[in-house]
Amino acid sequence: MSNHDTMSFTDESVKSQSFNDRPEHFRVKKGRVDRVRILTAPVSYFGANVRFKHEDKGFFAISIANHDDMVAAYNGDTDALKRCKKQCPLWRSGFTMKRRFCALLYHVSSQDRRGKRRKVGNAYPFAFDEGKFEQIRTIVNNLPTKKGKRVSLRAAELLITCEDTGYQKMAFSMTSDKPESSLRDIADEVEEFFDGDKPLTGACSLIEDFIAPDTPLKLQSSLDRAAGKATDEDGDDGFDDYGDEDEDEKPKSSKKRGKKKAAGKKRRRPEPEDDDDDDDLGEELDSALDDDEDEGEDIDADDYDDEDDDDLED
Repeated sequence: MSNHDTMSFTDESVKSQSFNDRPEHFRVKKGRVDRVRILTAPVSYFGANVRFKHEDKGFFAISIANHDDMVAAYNGDTDALKRCKKQCPLWRSGFTMKRRFCALLYHVSSQDRRGKRRKVGNAYPFAFDEGKFEQIRTIVNNLPTKKGKRVSLRAAELLITCEDTGYQKMAFSMTSDKPESSLRDIADEVEEFFDGDKPLTGACSLIEDFIAPDTPLKLQSSLDRAAGKATDEDGDDGFDDYGDEDEDEKPKSSKKRGKKKAAGKKRRRPEPEDDDDDDDLGEELDSALDDDEDEGEDIDADDYDDEDDDDLED
């Protein structure tokens, strides 16, 4: 029995393991207005911002604890907190846990500060916090009804205006003009990412891949490296971007040469938005997005889409 084997460099089974293996996610940029559709109900998960002890970088680590236990612990259940500490090193180490959500977003187009519009046509995981959740929930609660039923959020195009690139602060609003995209065409484009029998239903692989946590051993090793402890793992951690999915994180610093500022006149860093404590945060938006999925009626509003998109089942 041998403890080694000769391989080919073309072997596709060999893949690096790092947090950067996650799919590229949607980001906003200052001066740009993005036109989007949110295609799925939000998936809830938890994680923590981890900073390196001796370096100006970090990462958002996703918790491996049971989700129901995390929700209960997040809302003050001490017994659930004990269970989370047993299940996950993030909870055990005392990190500030944050609740996050992820939905599949279709980026229709972008408009720059000069008014030039560019078609995009890509689907991305969209990771967001409770503040953004509440903005989207407000839009959902104000969607029109048809035949006594609120239309689906994905039937409408939204505008996202970036307020701060580093903190990924953004504002959502409804469009008042004719949609630029067809939901039927979008459903065909993203079909490969879903495992349901009907369009835009079932698990979405882009979201699953984005929020997939590391193994317990790999997560603990990453936390040890961040804390400056020696590990047996490869030193290439892949954490080049600091908290790029989390608006509470510090933006990347850039060193610029120039005149020194006068003593006592430090430039104040903008404070990140506080997380909100909403115990029932997932229910309303979840319901508004899921109701039409359960009945297979993905588009139900002439005012928000082309007539031939009213029924994706046809």
